[in-house]
Amino acid sequence: GGGLLLRSFVNVLDVELGFQPEGAVAWRVDTNRSFQTRTERAAFYDDMLGRVEAIPGVESAAAAGILPMSGWWRDMTFAVEGDDKRRSSSTLSVTPGYFSTMHIPVLSGRDFTQADRPGSEPVAVVDRAFVRKFFPGEEVLGKRIRIDSDEWQTIVGVVGEIRNRALESEAEPQVYLAFAQTPSRALWLAVRTQVPLSPFSESLRSTIWSIDPDLPVAPTEMATLMSSQLSRERFYMKILSGFAVLALVLTLVGIYGILAYSVEKRTSEIGIRMALGAQRKDAVALVLRQGAVLVGIGIVLGLSLIHI
Repeated sequence: GGGLLLRSFVNVLDVELGFQPEGAVAWRVDTNRSFQTRTERAAFYDDMLGRVEAIPGVESAAAAGILPMSGWWRDMTFAVEGDDKRRSSSTLSVTPGYFSTMHIPVLSGRDFTQADRPGSEPVAVVDRAFVRKFFPGEEVLGKRIRIDSDEWQTIVGVVGEIRNRALESEAEPQVYLAFAQTPSRALWLAVRTQVPLSPFSESLRSTIWSIDPDLPVAPTEMATLMSSQLSRERFYMKILSGFAVLALVLTLVGIYGILAYSVEKRTSEIGIRMALGAQRKDAVALVLRQGAVLVGIGIVLGLSLIHI
């Protein structure tokens, strides 16, 4: 059982995330400001991102309604132009530069740009899992989808798939929308920087509070978000490791009991062997061989179960 759990835990750690959490810092932005229009909301966050990117040591910064592995996600239904069938996909709005900040590769087409704003053609970017599930073998660039609204979004790019919800689950189909065209009420900011978290946090707070002094700023390393996703697996591993140790102790006690009983039953045989010239070490080797056979059978069976 302990071996099976260890193998499962290692497999989870080896899962391809589709993005790079190391070197990235993120935090959830909760503002009490009321925005009259989408344009006003987008302008506020554009100003915030511009100031954050100007902080020394920041390589790139972007915003998204939800970050992968943050414990949040949003599923919405959509229709494809020319087909009234409703389908479901995870959906979120992101700013230009989000894919490069998160190290999510653009496989075909393009990323969002500053030109993707209200009044311009509504656009969307989908991931490879979306294409594989809904358009296998088809060219999706240029297709139009409608997500719970009257606006049609044109697919302009395809990006790599990511693990959005949990490490042990398959990558879900994902639709990305231009934040300026469909801004989220809630927002996560992601910053890629090599500056240690503590000094960077101070610079970040002073920058954000120059915009809104009431805005909470509590940045967290994205690697920490990943670690929290493994907390359940770590807990189970500790519990089963304890049982594994207990099982090992009971096994050793059992082997000792079997050997002791065997030696007691073979006392006369061992005495005869020694009377005929066998050495003490020969008698000890006889007992140890018997114990080694039992241990070997247990190891073979255990390893066989692990690889089933």
